[in-house]
Amino acid sequence: MHVLLYRSLCLGRCSSFKPMFRFKDTIYNQRYIGQVNNLIKHGNKTSLSAIPLRSHFVPLLSTFVLNRHIFTSASRQLPTGLPFEVNDRVTKDTLIYSYKNDKFYKLLAFLGILQFFFWVHLAGFSYTTLRDVKPKEQETNGNVTKPPWWKRINLGENKYRNGIALLCISVGYLVLFISIIYPRRAVKQLWLLKGGRTVKIDTFGYKSNYVAPLDSISCLQQRNSPKTQIPLKMKGKWFHFLLDKKGIFHQEKLFDFSIGLKRNLK
Repeated sequence: MHVLLYRSLCLGRCSSFKPMFRFKDTIYNQRYIGQVNNLIKHGNKTSLSAIPLRSHFVPLLSTFVLNRHIFTSASRQLPTGLPFEVNDRVTKDTLIYSYKNDKFYKLLAFLGILQFFFWVHLAGFSYTTLRDVKPKEQETNGNVTKPPWWKRINLGENKYRNGIALLCISVGYLVLFISIIYPRRAVKQLWLLKGGRTVKIDTFGYKSNYVAPLDSISCLQQRNSPKTQIPLKMKGKWFHFLLDKKGIFHQEKLFDFSIGLKRNLK
C-alpha cells in the first residue's frame, strides 16, 4: 500500500506535470521522483517507507500552485480603462430599471374615460337646456334701474351657450388625452440591449414599447437629484419619458455612465 501511494503521488500524478520554468521546487521534485523510482525498481520497501511523505508532497504542491498562478495570470485579461469607468458593452440584454405600479395606471386610464363621457354629457346638457331669457329691468319708486351685471348675463345667448358646450368638450378631451399619454410616457422597464448601443423602453401604455439608439436619448437630471422623477428625452418623440424614483435601479453605475448622461440631440 505504501508503494502504491508513493507511485500515485510521484509517478502517476506528478511525472506528467512538466513545468515550463526551472524553479527550485521543480528541481526538488525531479530529484525525489528519481529516488522513489530507484527504490521501487530495487524493491527496497524499508528505505521507501523511511522517506517522509511530506518531503515529496509539499514541493509538488508548491510547484503546482506556482505554475497555476503563472498560467492564470498570463491568461487573465487586465482592465484597460480608468478605475472609475464602467464597461457599458454588455454581452446580453441587461435590465437597468424597473417599476411595478400597473394598478395605478390602469385606474388612471379608467377614470380618464369616465371623465371624458361626463364632460361630453355636460356639454350636450348645457347646449340643449340653456334658454335665451332676457333679464328684466327693476322698477323702484317709478324709476327704472338696470339690474347688477351678474344678473344681466344671459347664459342662453348663443355666444354663452356655444362657449360653455365647447369648453366642456375641450376639458373632456384634455382629460382623456392626459390619461392616455401619461401611461405611455411612464417607464415600466428600462433595458440596455446587447452591445450597449441600443436602449429599450417599456411603458405602462398598451403595446407601448420603444427601441432607440443610445445616442438619441438624453437624461435631463441626475439619478441623485432631489426630484421624484427623472425625465428622459428621446429624439423624434414628443414629451419626456419619466422614471419614478420609487422604482428599482438594478444597475446604478451602468445607468449613470450610459443612459443617465445628458446629450445634445440637435
